[in-house]
Amino acid sequence: MLQLSSAMLQKLNVIPGREVVFSAGSKKSVAAVEKNSADANIFSVDPNTLGKVCLRGINQPLAFFYNKSGNELKIGPIVAILSGIPVMLLDPEVISLYQTIAAAARDAGMLFYIFTPDLIDFENGTVNGFQYGSNSRSSKGWVIQEFPLPDVIYNQVGFISNDLKPVYRKLLLDYLKEHAAVKLINPFWALNDKLVTHKNIYNDRQVKAYLPETRQYSSGSDVLALLKKYGAVHLKPTVSSLGRGIYKVSLHENEQFIVEFHQPKGAKITENIYGKVALCDKLQKIISQQPYLVQQSIDLLCYENRPVDFRVHLFKNARGRWDLLAIKARLGPVAGVVTGPAWGGFRLRGDKLLETVFSRGDAGHILREIEAAALTIARVLGRLFAKEFGELGFDMGVSRNKKVWMIEVNPKPNWNVPPEADAAKAEKNLAEHFLGYCRYLLNLNELNVSVGTPVRNAQLCWH
Repeated sequence: MLQLSSAMLQKLNVIPGREVVFSAGSKKSVAAVEKNSADANIFSVDPNTLGKVCLRGINQPLAFFYNKSGNELKIGPIVAILSGIPVMLLDPEVISLYQTIAAAARDAGMLFYIFTPDLIDFENGTVNGFQYGSNSRSSKGWVIQEFPLPDVIYNQVGFISNDLKPVYRKLLLDYLKEHAAVKLINPFWALNDKLVTHKNIYNDRQVKAYLPETRQYSSGSDVLALLKKYGAVHLKPTVSSLGRGIYKVSLHENEQFIVEFHQPKGAKITENIYGKVALCDKLQKIISQQPYLVQQSIDLLCYENRPVDFRVHLFKNARGRWDLLAIKARLGPVAGVVTGPAWGGFRLRGDKLLETVFSRGDAGHILREIEAAALTIARVLGRLFAKEFGELGFDMGVSRNKKVWMIEVNPKPNWNVPPEADAAKAEKNLAEHFLGYCRYLLNLNELNVSVGTPVRNAQLCWH
């Protein structure tokens, strides 16, 4: 049985005394709805019903959505972040973001938790998830709690151990295929191969203007052809991240070639190679380890002799439309061939960096073009892949002559805030976009909704 205040019943347009389908994430139960005597938005759920939907021990306000056509009373919704490691071991910036999401979800009456694949009980449709500081009045940390599997999964898995890969694939391939109602943000199989992504978007007239020439590495002749055309190329693994495995090859006089790359700890290695045969032998040793692509090198903007690119972070809003969250400048090491802190670089606000290098007017124009390019490419990707992408990151380059390039697409952009940026404001912005987009994915925006507080603000059920 569910007991709702008269105010909640009126707002939801639910008639007391009738049975409804009461749903929480993957769990459903038939329950009678009755009116309680409270004047405020107060609700309670009997222990039996609470157990059927796996909500025992939950202590927070909840939003109720009523779908009249299906006679379904849905709570939450329940949204969860899928992580490759326990939340307590994540980067402090990421933990801070997740705490902000947890607070925003609670205020909106949504259930939010974080889980790793090994915590799932597929047979019972439940998961042991980490919820932030809401299971007891004294708790301010992450508390493990049993939940129904969620309505929306926000895939934030970066590294994942070999032990977890089978259950990770079972969740995102088998389970989601069998449970189409569960929505996924950041499908793990999409956009991972840089060459496939490039080929798919290259034929779009609007996008093509932003793309450096790129081809699959089949032999040394592919590198030599682009070197003859552009003077320098980058070789990149088709599947990689964080700038790993990248080489820059430059052509100089008398068939002298310079190969530059960074060691794992960031130190740059420069090799002089003489003759095409020697170069092809060198390249074959590199390429034999994994598939590579060859890409026209861009004469990137530099700041204090550091190469610069720009990470553009997009997220869909509560109407399912793309919004720009941030443009961050990523600087590489001095005279480097890659960018980012992992290689001895650092981050700055994109607008501040551009205003330091260019006039204010030129900086504003470049920022607007970067944003327009990213939004255009995001819409094209959604159309070509027929995927409901909710979040995308783009690595954009600006050449010394102020031309904007799209270097790479990131289906799961890392979260970080550059110095001088308002971290709290940025976290709140992403939290609002994420939660609003979840409601959009579940078609909840058009339903009657009421947020209620459990009786005595102690627990959902009475004793």
